[in-house]
Amino acid sequence: MTVPVKQPTVVIDNNGMLSVNLANEKVRQAIIGRIDENNDAVLRELQKKINQKRKEQELTA
Repeated sequence: MTVPVKQPTVVIDNNGMLSVNLANEKVRQAIIGRIDENNDAVLRELQKKINQKRKEQELTA
């Protein structure tokens, strides 16, 4: 499915933060969803590493 995309507006505020205003809500939601999926995957990997470290510390204690 192709979604027509209006030209995004790029804004730099007074603090130097960059934001992109996407005119198309479906595109915006798709991007946010992808970011959330990536964040969840990173958090799961970090949790695995934390759990592994805890197990290692319990064995050496």
